[in-house]
Amino acid sequence: QLLFLCRHLKLSVPPIGCCRLCLHILFFKLPTTPTVLRKTNRMTPFRAACYPLLAALVLLTNMVALAAPTGEAKADASQETIDKKAKAVIDRFSEFFTELKGFKTELNIELKMDLGGNKQELKVEDRIAAQRPNLFSLEADSSTGGGAVVKADGKDLWILLGAFNKYFASEAPEQLSDLTSMQTVMGVAAMGNSGKITLAMLSEDPAEALMLGVKSLSYVGEEEVDGVTCDHLAGSEESMDWELWIEQGDQPVVRKFVPDLTKTFKMMFERMPKEQLEQLKGWKAENIARYTNWEINPEFAADTFAFTAPEDATEVDSFNDMLGQGS
Repeated sequence: QLLFLCRHLKLSVPPIGCCRLCLHILFFKLPTTPTVLRKTNRMTPFRAACYPLLAALVLLTNMVALAAPTGEAKADASQETIDKKAKAVIDRFSEFFTELKGFKTELNIELKMDLGGNKQELKVEDRIAAQRPNLFSLEADSSTGGGAVVKADGKDLWILLGAFNKYFASEAPEQLSDLTSMQTVMGVAAMGNSGKITLAMLSEDPAEALMLGVKSLSYVGEEEVDGVTCDHLAGSEESMDWELWIEQGDQPVVRKFVPDLTKTFKMMFERMPKEQLEQLKGWKAENIARYTNWEINPEFAADTFAFTAPEDATEVDSFNDMLGQGS
């Protein structure tokens, strides 16, 4: 169904591995007794369907944000409306991250959704560290269970998926930018719909990564986020709109990112049966990602990028083995 939706939305179809990763472990390890079931001792087919629907929606918006534009989208580039002041902010952000030796930050994501009265909430906390040329650490925890760890120590790339309590190793990338093309890393970094930002910071050209698929970009104004003065930008793409707050001054880091899920929902609803649409009337979604506790070019602890497997975790040979689908 996910692959069908991506084709319908005219997106580049996401890699199968990335789809499996998100749907299996990121980060929807559902409670044994869902809230709806505890209250009523029964779960209607529609309400039961809302749990995988929520997971699919989060994954789909991730793919919307990360997918490369199709040829048709690229052909419309002449119709782009890009505000010069807003683009200057993006360019300043891009130049800053391109020249960095390393950084640390914490990412706090909240996703609240009301699907026809069935309320769901997801919180994700990421701790991110990166140092050029190829050292990387991402530790992700989720309010619904599961979680993941990605470590690149310059020699090996380790990925632990908490829902399976399994991990595997592969060869480390030569550059941080190589991580953005790795399915499993992309899946972990994209959850909570913030992947567009996190992966842009690792790209060779952060501005190009941020502007990929953007049809309009405007400068909203100056605003404070967590006591820091920021430039507030608004971007529009074919399948998703977003707002972005970048700190003013000599450290133009991202402070806040808010994706608008309206277009994604609308496109999904076009393919849903009318009886389900009736039950989804009045849907609401709120998605906010905040980047905090920035450290620029810090002195990293010796174990920052080292991987230590939990004592009870099992090492496997590949991602497919982790999902029990190895040959």
